[in-house]
Formats: sequence, structure tokens, C-alpha cells
Amino acid sequence: LKPGLRAGEEDRLKPALPTGAVRSVVFAEGFNEEISGVVAGVMPWGKDVWVTGYPDLMRLRDTDGDGRADVTETVFRGFGVHAAFDGHDLHGLTIGPEGKIYFSCGDNGFNVTNREGRVLSYPNTGGVLRMDPDGSNLEVYASGLRNPQEVAFDEYGNLFAVDNDGDLRDERERFVFIAEGSDSGWRIHWQFRDPGWASITGQPDYNPWVDERMWVPYHAGQPAHITPPITNYSVGPGSFKFNPGTALNDRYRGHFFLIQFPVQKVTAFQARPRGAGFEMVGEHTVLSGMMASAVNFSPDGALAVGDWDGMWAPNGTGGIWLLDDPKVAHSEVRLEVARLLSEGMTTRPVRELVRLLGHADQRIRLRAQLELVRREARAELLAVVRGPAPQLARVHGLWGLSRLAPPVGVGELPLSDPDVQVRALAAKVAGDLRLSAASSVLESLLRDPEPRVRFQAALALGKLSPPVTIVAALARMLEENGNQDPFLRHAAVVGLVGVREDAAIAALKSSASPSVRLGAVVALRRLRSPQVEAFLSDADAGVRREAVRAIHDDESIPKSLGAVAVLAASRGDDSD
Repeated sequence: LKPGLRAGEEDRLKPALPTGAVRSVVFAEGFNEEISGVVAGVMPWGKDVWVTGYPDLMRLRDTDGDGRADVTETVFRGFGVHAAFDGHDLHGLTIGPEGKIYFSCGDNGFNVTNREGRVLSYPNTGGVLRMDPDGSNLEVYASGLRNPQEVAFDEYGNLFAVDNDGDLRDERERFVFIAEGSDSGWRIHWQFRDPGWASITGQPDYNPWVDERMWVPYHAGQPAHITPPITNYSVGPGSFKFNPGTALNDRYRGHFFLIQFPVQKVTAFQARPRGAGFEMVGEHTVLSGMMASAVNFSPDGALAVGDWDGMWAPNGTGGIWLLDDPKVAHSEVRLEVARLLSEGMTTRPVRELVRLLGHADQRIRLRAQLELVRREARAELLAVVRGPAPQLARVHGLWGLSRLAPPVGVGELPLSDPDVQVRALAAKVAGDLRLSAASSVLESLLRDPEPRVRFQAALALGKLSPPVTIVAALARMLEENGNQDPFLRHAAVVGLVGVREDAAIAALKSSASPSVRLGAVVALRRLRSPQVEAFLSDADAGVRREAVRAIHDDESIPKSLGAVAVLAASRGDDSD
């Protein structure tokens, strides 16, 4: 045992060698061209091994079965456009609930053209991207993150990470719910506005990230274009995983596991719904005393822990450990999961695959779902979604339907289901499938009593190019929210952007509600519309400030910069 482990650890902490790994080979090497970054992400999936290393996202394959990759393909190139901190890499490879590949990028930024010809240019910040397994439809899922080492989905498809801080005064790392289309606010240039800036340049010592308190959980007056963190948390967050459902023991179902590298510990906690967002509960230390650098769950449900040893100067004596509960390590369900993962799904009959959609382990449910999609088992998936199946089976059935073409009809989706999770996911699927006929039903769901349903309905409307009449319903949602839930505001803004009628959004300046006018400003910011100038004279100081941010930030709205200059010269506003 490593020095510093708690007493009694020897009963549940065993070295993975020699009983774990039985063979070691070099699968691929040579990732060392002049501008290469660290190979920070590796994910075997199907016949491929996906690898991330600035500036490339690569796909490797062993076609002759000799244990070495003989095909290396650069799928996308253009990640890491800034020379910035080491470790702010391309990483976090994982499979999403619908079967897309997700990965994260640090604030070295990226400028990539996807296969469909769309330029994804986010040079000054990090984020999460996703694509189909064949490399098509690469898109930015969320932005404004600094360096989320790994991302993880819960059992309902909500995406989370613990993001690195900027090492700035009073600032802390952040546990974040990564909503689709969200901007968490970080820009790489905030990094260099430290307290010594004023003495060097003679300029005011002002850092928007710190002084506008973007890094803390939601508070009144916070910039409205961001989705704030759930809580400030962690020291040096790294590897991050969600218990798939059968790993370890019942105590740890529904828990996330996080490496906190500099303080040598692994912690666990849960994310409990709070409005359209979440709150952290039950945080505690699971393991301490080793330089844990990575965690993952083995097929049989043990927690594999990579031990770097030597901290910033690795000494070659690290290893891999398994953390487990010996009372359940060989339980029937855990042995079954290991067997099912080993055997795969391709030879199983459809009836068995349908049954496995309700399995206790997320990994089994997902693989059964993807195999049913591969076989285009539309009728079977619909029967699960409509029938008296377990909740998680219905959830996976909906994700499966979201990947079939031609898409299901609006009437086949359970948009009025009594189960909140099913109803909310049905709204999301309607948006993902671009079912324009669902606009009226989704509009009605903007008044749903459950914030999770309203959240997904508004996000879905943002994908459907809904009629301009939807603006009134989204404005009502903003007014009823009253700026209390930043995730509901974000969803309503995405809905407004989907209308793509600048004038109709700008007309909300006549609303009596500051919450509505604030949402309109953020929507116009996303559209980079000069019509946001109309809000520079708003009666509410918060709305005025948000309009200035919209015009000034990032690449700015050039046509409107003059109006901000006039405002600064004429109003005598003491706001930085």
C-alpha cells in the first residue's frame, strides 16, 4: 500500500497486476511532430480507437489483428490554435446517450472545418464537441469552458464536468452542468488580466471573469449570456466518470467520481435536479494517499485507478489499482455485465436486445440500444417507448428513435407522458429530429409545470425555425422565470435565436419586464445583430450592461461599437 492510505484499505484496494492485465503491447506511437500536443484522450469503440492530440483528432485501426494499429487517419485537424498552458488539450472522449462521440477541448481553442463545410471557429475558449461515429456532423455542443479534462453523462443524458480554474485571485474550479448550446463565459485572455496588469500597462486592474463574478454560482447581476457553475469545487480536477449503475455497490449508484490530482484523492458526489439545473449533494472522499491521475470502471464493476506517482515529475513507478467492495465483487449482476460486455450485442436476438434496454447497467442499455438502431428496429423501439416498460428502457428507446431515418412522426412521441423524464426527452427528440410539425406542441410545453420539460421544449424550438409567433410564448417564459433560473433563461434565448427574426426579437424592448428585455439582448448577441443598440438606453442598468457586453465582447458587433463609444462619453456611467 502507498503511504498515507487509510487503515483498512488493504481489504478493498488490490493491485490490478498480475491478475488484471495479462499482456502489454505498443498499439501506436509517433505522435510527436513539431507542433504536437500530448495524446490526452484514447477511446476504443467498435473496430476503431479514437485518439486526441493537438492539433488532431485521429482514428486508428488494427486491420490484421497483430495488436498494432496499421491505419492512422487524421479525421479533423485544427485544434489548439493558441500556445497556452500545457495540459489544456483535446481530451474527454466518450460516447453520448444517442451514440454520438463527444470530446472536450481546452482553451487553446480550435478552428476546424467539418465534413459538411461548416467552419467551427472558437479560437479563444474551450468547449465540448460531438459528431456521428463516422466523423460526419461535427458540431460545437457547448463553449466557454477553460479545460474540462473529462465529461460524463448521467443516466438521463445530462452532461457534466468539473472545469479547471484560471489560477486567478480568489477564483476556484467549478462543477458545471453543460447544457446544449451553452456558453460558460471563459475566454483565454481572462488568464492574463492578473493583479499585476495595472502596474505594467497603466490600465485599470479589471478582469471581467473575476470582477463580474462569472466563476461563481448564479447571482443577481451576473452576465446573462453565460450558464454559471453549479458550485465551486475541487483542486486540480482531472479524470471524471459516472457509475454506470452496477459498479462498486449500491451505496455508489448515481455517483460521479472525480480525480483531484494535486491533493491526491478521489472524491464522489451526486447531482440532484434543482429547477432546470442541478445541485451537488453527498460529496466525500473515496480514496486518498496516491497520485491518482485517471479513473474508469472495469467491465466487472471495479473502479480502476491510475497511479501516476511522482506528481509533476513522474518517476516510472506508478501503476494501476482496483478499488472494490469484496462483498459484491462477484455478484450475479456484475458477472453478467462483464460477460455481456465481452460477448457484445451483434448476435443477440431482437427480443433479448429489447429486454436489455431496461438493464441495471448503463453500458448494457446503451449497447442494446445502438444494436437495435443498427438493425433499424423501429417497431420494437416504438413499442418500448409507448408501453409499460421500465423508465430507463423507455428513455433509451427514445434515444434510439432519435437516430432512425426517416424520423418518427410527432404523434409517435410521448410528448404528454406523465413521466417527467420521458416527456422532457420526447421534447428534446422532437428538436433533434427537426420535426417542425411539433412546434405547437412544444409551445404548449413551455407552460409545463416541470422546469426540466420547459427547458427541453425551448431548446427544441431553437432547432425548428419556428414561426415568429413563438416569440410571445418565449417572452412569457422569460417573464415568468424572472431571471431566477439561468438555465431556463438560456433555453428561452436559444428558442428566440431559432426564430432568426432580429426585428421581432428587438421589438421586445417595449416589454415591461426587464427579464424579457435581458433575454432579448442575449439572443441578439448570439445573432450578432446591430439591433441590440436599441437596448443601450434601457431603463434597467443590467440590461444596458448586457447590451454593451453583446456589442463589445469576442469579435464584437463592429457596426455598433460607435454607439458604445458615444454612450461611454456621454452618460458618465461609473460602471467599468
